[in-house]
Amino acid sequence: MIFVIDSVLPLLRKLPQSVADELEQDLKQMIVRHSFLTVVHACIKCLCSVSKVAGKGSAIIEHLIQLFFKRLDALGFSNKQNFQQVGRSLFCLGLLIRYSSCLLYASVSSNNLHVASSLNLFKKYLQAEDFVIKVRSLQALGYVFIARPECMLEKDVGRILEATLSSNTDTRLKMQSLQNMYEYLLDAESQMGTDNASENEVANTAVGGHSVPVAAGAGDTNICGGIIQLYWAKILERCLDVNEQVRQSALKYDICSFYLENRIYSNHNLFYPSLEIVTRSGGARIFTEGVQK
Repeated sequence: MIFVIDSVLPLLRKLPQSVADELEQDLKQMIVRHSFLTVVHACIKCLCSVSKVAGKGSAIIEHLIQLFFKRLDALGFSNKQNFQQVGRSLFCLGLLIRYSSCLLYASVSSNNLHVASSLNLFKKYLQAEDFVIKVRSLQALGYVFIARPECMLEKDVGRILEATLSSNTDTRLKMQSLQNMYEYLLDAESQMGTDNASENEVANTAVGGHSVPVAAGAGDTNICGGIIQLYWAKILERCLDVNEQVRQSALKYDICSFYLENRIYSNHNLFYPSLEIVTRSGGARIFTEGVQK
């Protein structure tokens, strides 16, 4: 039901203030208290949509970000009894950063502060001994990468991603890292063809006032191309991994990244099926062909 509401919200011309207020409070309570993460995911996505459609700004989102940030900062990872709360809070904080990026973008200083603080916190929890916490931290990092893909071009983040894709890394971390990259590609594809695509491309080629390194794709028309090139070789190695699931995930990513890069640099008058269709159909032929409009 929550996903239905989220799908309908963008179609509304104006959301009544009373409805927006009630939705915000109900969704906020569910985010804080509900135990099922799929429900929490839907609530966070819907809450960000409500705030955007109602034009209420990012106040409630920032409140929740601060709430989960303080909770994680206080919990730590020394007490195993807190691990469930830690995992849930990492999940929520990552999703809040992911879906609120357009709301927080209006306040650049606030946005940068939240992203930088969250990145440091997720890196800290990646050092936990418990692999469930490690995987949740990596998943949360993936959500931040979707909101701010330029983070993947930073050297320290690059070292983390390369480490999670190394042959001797735990399979769970490899799988989560590959899933992060795949979800990023899906999101990048969804951004193609939007009215403000060109503006985003220009904005995303600079990080904190510094240009993206040329080797990482500063000359690309889309930052996605640079990210694909940067991690291509490392993910290609995982296509030969000893674990079958890792091999399949890496192959799926490589097919999708090759397909998406074709879309980035090819004739924009061509029509391409979506990435999900490509991966589900198993069509090695489909992803190399564009169908003329």
